[in-house]
Amino acid sequence: MSELWLVSVPGEQYNHINSLSGDLCGIKSEMKLPELKVGTLDQLIQLSDELSKADAFGESVCRKVSGCMLDILDGDKAQASEHLRMNNGKDSANMWVTKFKWDAAKFPSRVALPQLLGVINRALSEIDTAVKKKGAHYNGIRSQLSQFEKRSTASLVTRPLSEVVKPADLVQASEYLETLFVALPARCEDDWVKTYETLTDMIVPRSSKKIIGDNDYSIFSVTLFRRAVAEFKNECSKRKFIVREFNYSAADIKSEKEQQTSLSTEKSKTYPVLFKWLKVNFSEAFSAWLHIKALRVFVESVLRYGLPVNFRAAVLIPSKPRKLRERLNKIYSDLDSADFSNTANDGDVGLKFDSGDYYPYVYCRIPGDVVES
Repeated sequence: MSELWLVSVPGEQYNHINSLSGDLCGIKSEMKLPELKVGTLDQLIQLSDELSKADAFGESVCRKVSGCMLDILDGDKAQASEHLRMNNGKDSANMWVTKFKWDAAKFPSRVALPQLLGVINRALSEIDTAVKKKGAHYNGIRSQLSQFEKRSTASLVTRPLSEVVKPADLVQASEYLETLFVALPARCEDDWVKTYETLTDMIVPRSSKKIIGDNDYSIFSVTLFRRAVAEFKNECSKRKFIVREFNYSAADIKSEKEQQTSLSTEKSKTYPVLFKWLKVNFSEAFSAWLHIKALRVFVESVLRYGLPVNFRAAVLIPSKPRKLRERLNKIYSDLDSADFSNTANDGDVGLKFDSGDYYPYVYCRIPGDVVES
């Protein structure tokens, strides 16, 4: 998505917009606004401040939705851009803005401006609440599954033994005997095999068996009398052998596997539903946000150019932002007594209507990274 500018000028001077060359402005189109209720000057001034806050909120909601889409696509920006589209997937966000039409069915233009802003804000608030809830739910599932996956690939010093130990690997239900599992550096395997029976008394001869190993560590089982366990652990500690604490429970192992299977199933079911919801509601959120932008252009144009309402707005996609700014400032310098010939910037810092930046025309920026947040 490219950066877009919304610019409004007095109606009789709009022809200068049409005359902008293609090397400065790749795309330019008129932004048609409906007849809106103007209200009083005091209401417009108050609304200008409220619109500033609503604009920031609308942008944040769009970024949350696009960010959630990017998250579930594992950061694939190309895929996110492909699916975060407008008009039932027919238009990119940029193209849709250039063809913007006020949606009177959702946002009735004949109500008072404060009430109209309230309708738009409520629509955005509903999406904001939902994306937080849905995103948290999906990420919770994914996080739990990730924990299972990390455990399966963890070091043998910390990896759950329930994933590698089988019932045949240990003595169970014995009053006198106990099977322990010892993690030791792979280089020490030979030393272990030669010496484990001598670490303490009461070790069952030839009871040790290699359970699993990798390049770093190996795990061996060993069976001994319960009364010798404490001394055995002490001797292992002296040799840097790690006795893993483990109580075999078939019920617990079964429960963990069922939990992992259940999470995988839930993720598989949740993903397509969330994916579709994000596609639909990015379009809804972006549309609501652009209606706020349109309201800002309307209110600021009335405050700037006065009544009766006589201005025209345009959507511009700059090819050379700095040079386009210089050109616009020069063309419309007569709209204000200030000298704008040296105030052009590179277009990265756009005008917030209530900020210190000021141009002789009404200007509003739509950042180009919303879809890629």
